[in-house]
Amino acid sequence: MQHGQITIFLVMGLVIVGTLVAFMLLSAPETSEQQVQFDVSSTKTAIDLCMAEAMKDSLQIAFLKGLGEDYETIGSIDVSYYFVKGLLLGPTQEGFEHMVGELVSDSLPLCLEGIIIPGHELDIGEIESALVTLGEQEVFVDVHMPIVVRHNAKQVELDSFRYVAEAPAADLLEAIEGFLSMQAEFPEGIPLDGIQDLGKKYGVNISYYIYDALLGKVYFTIQKDSLVSSFMVQYDWYSLEEKKVTLEEIPDIHITGEDTVFYQVVASGEGVTYSDDSDLFDINAETGIIRLDSTMVQSGHRQIYITATDAYGNSDFKVMHVHIDHSENLPVIEDIPDFTIRRGDLFEYTVRATEPTGLYLVLQDDSPLFVIGPVDSEISAVIDTPGVHEITISATNPYGYTTKSFTLEVLE
Repeated sequence: MQHGQITIFLVMGLVIVGTLVAFMLLSAPETSEQQVQFDVSSTKTAIDLCMAEAMKDSLQIAFLKGLGEDYETIGSIDVSYYFVKGLLLGPTQEGFEHMVGELVSDSLPLCLEGIIIPGHELDIGEIESALVTLGEQEVFVDVHMPIVVRHNAKQVELDSFRYVAEAPAADLLEAIEGFLSMQAEFPEGIPLDGIQDLGKKYGVNISYYIYDALLGKVYFTIQKDSLVSSFMVQYDWYSLEEKKVTLEEIPDIHITGEDTVFYQVVASGEGVTYSDDSDLFDINAETGIIRLDSTMVQSGHRQIYITATDAYGNSDFKVMHVHIDHSENLPVIEDIPDFTIRRGDLFEYTVRATEPTGLYLVLQDDSPLFVIGPVDSEISAVIDTPGVHEITISATNPYGYTTKSFTLEVLE
């Protein structure tokens, strides 16, 4: 048990609770009945508040840390390994109950030391035992701890305290055991097929990320309501060469005009999923099927990376070349003659272009001498820069663009 680490997590919350309890009790007006009677209800209320805070934090830390002797430090938490290369190291309910009891024993005094009851003197002894029981939807803690309350030469001795917290601890623990049983049946990788069904069965959210692919370390979290369990699993991903994923070569795909093409990417391996880096399509992650629709897609060549990843974190990729030809739907620019003018002259010309689809047409130029009208395609500018200038005009529609070039010679 790492007491220093537990203290870091609990001390702030528990001290704050103790301070709030003291403030509440100091601020309450003293009645005549309180002046003549020796009432310990305020002390019991303060103890209940401290037990509630200690139980909540201890329960969460127990599930985050786990019970394993081997652990991985994630952030500031030492997260236990529950499964290592086929060996189950999972928790038991008795182990969890014992761990939560120890955490309560460590943290509860931090809060109790801050209790101040007006007119009362508290002598708080050491905790003799803190027994925790996980119910279906509740967690019970029974603490045996001698506390003597003194007031006006009288004293009352307290020694037994019970607190009941609503928390799905038993359900969460059952979900963990269900996951580990499923993991034992598929020891070589993440049981992707069963995770979703397991989540529905126990009403939990299961997530994971690959912490160290080279060593096969994966960090899991299972959440039930506000209670979260975390643990580590280590797979033996690289012990056998045949566990590597291999993605088959992908042929070039050529599409002419508006058409839809289907292609299925194939990879060998266990639990393979597929992904791509293209905005042209979304590959089916499970089947590897690609649906390529060239409608309203610009002509040209695209180089797309397809990746296959198996259940062990191995991956392979191939480059997919897609060629789309919409030449029949591209704009057409009439030939533009070359021009010779003198410096300071007004240069005027209207570019003639046709657009076969009837959708839209935009014209542009690459010259710093003028700006062509994007819609009316007119050029009108006084040219003050002498020299021979090579100028390209482009016409664009939804299917791509075409270009025409000409020379403008400006004499001194």
